[in-house]
Amino acid sequence: MDSAFTDLEREYTAVTGRPLDEPDLDIFDLGLASMAVLELISRLRGLGYELRMDDFVNAESMREVARTMAGCRL
Repeated sequence: MDSAFTDLEREYTAVTGRPLDEPDLDIFDLGLASMAVLELISRLRGLGYELRMDDFVNAESMREVARTMAGCRL
């Protein structure tokens, strides 16, 4: 999961322009707009992660998203 979390942190920062300082929050608490999440998903898919919007919407935290990512890399 460490590699997935590192990828998530890097791409989150690239999309939002700010570091992922609070990975225990979900996308709603982080205030991410849907277009930002779509951009993040696109960038992560480019790294080989098969993610969907539901993976972010249903996750209780960004750490949970990273766990999902670790299990769905092509």
